[in-house]
Amino acid sequence: MQEFIRYVILGIPVGCVFALVAVGLVLTFKTSGVFNLAFAAQAYLAAAVYYDVHVRHEWPIIPAFLLAVFVVSPLLGLVLDRFVFRWLRGCSPIGKLVSSLGLLVALPQIVKVWLGPAQLFGIKGIWWDDNAPAQIARAGAGGRIHTFQLADWTTPLPEGVLNGRGQIGDGAIDMREWKGYVEAAGYTGPIEVELFNDGLWARDGREVLAETARRFVEHT
Repeated sequence: MQEFIRYVILGIPVGCVFALVAVGLVLTFKTSGVFNLAFAAQAYLAAAVYYDVHVRHEWPIIPAFLLAVFVVSPLLGLVLDRFVFRWLRGCSPIGKLVSSLGLLVALPQIVKVWLGPAQLFGIKGIWWDDNAPAQIARAGAGGRIHTFQLADWTTPLPEGVLNGRGQIGDGAIDMREWKGYVEAAGYTGPIEVELFNDGLWARDGREVLAETARRFVEHT
C-alpha cells in the first residue's frame, strides 16, 4: 500500500500536465476549429521566457513566472488567434493540420534564434569522447552552456541499459574532472544529478537524497 501511495503521489504532477494539455487542445478546437498541435510549442516559448529572465537576467522567481504565464502566454495566444487561427476557420482539415504543424516547428526555432543554440551537457553521453573537453570550452566561450548534468556509468549494465545511471562514485566517470571542464568554460549555473537505477529507486528517497548530497561533495 505504501508503494502504491508513493507512485500515486509521483504521478499527480504528470497527470496534471496531461490534463492541462487536454484542456488547452479542446478549448482551442472549440473556439477556433483548429486542432492546435503547436500547443506544446507555445508552452515551450513561455518556459524559454521564464528561463531567460530568471537565469540570464537574474529576475526573482515570482516576477519571472508572472511575466511568462500571465503576460507572454496570453499575448502569444492573442497573436496566434488574430493572425493565424481565425483565418483558418474556412480552410480544409488538411490546411488546418499543416498550419498547426508549421507552428509546432517554427516556434521552437524562433526561440533558438533568440536564445542562441543551447548546450546541455550530461557527462554520461560524452565522457568517452576525446573531443568533448574542447567542445565544452567552445560552448562556454559563446555563453551557450545552459545546464550541466552528472550521471555515473555503472557496469555491468542492467537490463534495458538506460537504468545504468547509478549513484555518484559507483561508476567509471571522473566527476571532478568533468565538473572542472565545465567550470573552466565559465559555467556557474545549477548542476543536476540524474539517478536512473532500479536499486536506488527501491530505497527510501530521503536516504538516497542524503547519500547523493554526500557523494556530490566527495566526488566533485
